[in-house]
Amino acid sequence: MDQFLESAVRQAGSENITERITSAWHSKRLSCSESEASNSTVLLSKAELDKLLDEANDALEHPEDDDVAVIVLHKEDEKQGLGLTLAGGVDQEVKEITVHKLIPGGLAHRDGRIQRGDRLISVSGKVLKNVTHAQALSYLKVNKIDVVLVVSRHIEKEDEDLPAGSTEITLTKGAAGLGFSIEGGRGSPKGDLPITVKKIFTGGISDRSGQLHVGDEILQVNSYKFVNLTHYEAWTKLKSIPSGNVKMIIRKAATVSTDD
Repeated sequence: MDQFLESAVRQAGSENITERITSAWHSKRLSCSESEASNSTVLLSKAELDKLLDEANDALEHPEDDDVAVIVLHKEDEKQGLGLTLAGGVDQEVKEITVHKLIPGGLAHRDGRIQRGDRLISVSGKVLKNVTHAQALSYLKVNKIDVVLVVSRHIEKEDEDLPAGSTEITLTKGAAGLGFSIEGGRGSPKGDLPITVKKIFTGGISDRSGQLHVGDEILQVNSYKFVNLTHYEAWTKLKSIPSGNVKMIIRKAATVSTDD
């Protein structure tokens, strides 16, 4: 089990989540980390933990698909930063507030439990739902020695058998994205359609790899299943995926042959 899970993790959809998480945390002091960044402890009551978990469940679209951790970062003084940058906001293309970057040597980086791409649900009791990017940044600058973060991470499920007729490919996402656009989706103007590749951008990663083509159906990206998503949901998921290797399960477009 990694540090994220060890630091108070739970599967949000479990019926006994409050019992399990409070048995691990309640009535004892929570160690922020074994790192030098976390040399203090904070006492959270059962009521406070319950409130944080309720807020997390309300914020997550599919709570059964995410792990949630309550992480306490201890600052050397109230003016010290947390050592991370954010992406997202209601005024941005991607609405969810996520960790964009961990500053090397910074507080969050030394603590070791937060990763790039993690979703930030609340900061010291302030829920980051329907807030602008600037508002989210202002919440990080709270003048407190101990800052309580509620963070979610999508569960990487064990590999399952590939759907019939599908294939798995790997692309490396960079600053320019994955190099393709999509169409279709549940509730599209043409009805309920699968998410498919609409266009491959010339010179982009998908074009250079040669593994993806117009018309290919996208079934899954990393652990995110794309079946029955709306166009906007699928587009948002693609935008929120951090840079690096991206595993995709696709179904190749049917080829039509014509006789001369």
